[in-house]
Amino acid sequence: CEPGAERCGGSGVEACDADRLWTAQQTCGDACVTITCGEAPACLEGSGCVDACAGDGECASGDCEPFYGACRPTDKLALCETCTADSQCGLFGDMCIPIYAENAPVESACSIACATSNDCPRSFFCDGGQCRPEDGLVAYHTCAAIRDLLTGKSCIPGLDQCGIAGVNDGTCNLGTCSIGCFDDGDCPEGTHCSGSTLKFCKVD
Repeated sequence: CEPGAERCGGSGVEACDADRLWTAQQTCGDACVTITCGEAPACLEGSGCVDACAGDGECASGDCEPFYGACRPTDKLALCETCTADSQCGLFGDMCIPIYAENAPVESACSIACATSNDCPRSFFCDGGQCRPEDGLVAYHTCAAIRDLLTGKSCIPGLDQCGIAGVNDGTCNLGTCSIGCFDDGDCPEGTHCSGSTLKFCKVD
């Protein structure tokens, strides 16, 4: 082989060394090849064997993380789920981060790694290498408020039943917890912006 050349081998990406021998670039199980080989399953440093993907529909967990091009393992927490440690969240590099409202941390939730906001799902932005909810319009978009929206939590207008108690985050709209929006881009995936004067995200 030509020194410096790379190929897909049985244990992942292999490189041709100075002695013209193929050597593994990354240690993976026999059933794994690395993501750069373009085949599933993949081996991601720190996460063991994971499935490579191009879209959520290819993953058993329903979550394909664009930054890695790999599926979130089914035994790891998803974006915006409550957490206490980084090891509970998604893939290696995904972190358990503080979510802020009113300039103070109000909860801890799993994030996903990113290089730019293009690596983040709709209504999230990349901040410090992690995706976090955008600030919000009518009220803060905390992960708790997003979870209540996506689960269709029922509420009574005027009572503090959406999002985090005592925090101006979720909004009760027509008996269901929601968050404010200008257009669909302000709403998490799986929801859309609905209304005329006052608009709120609604589950598709």
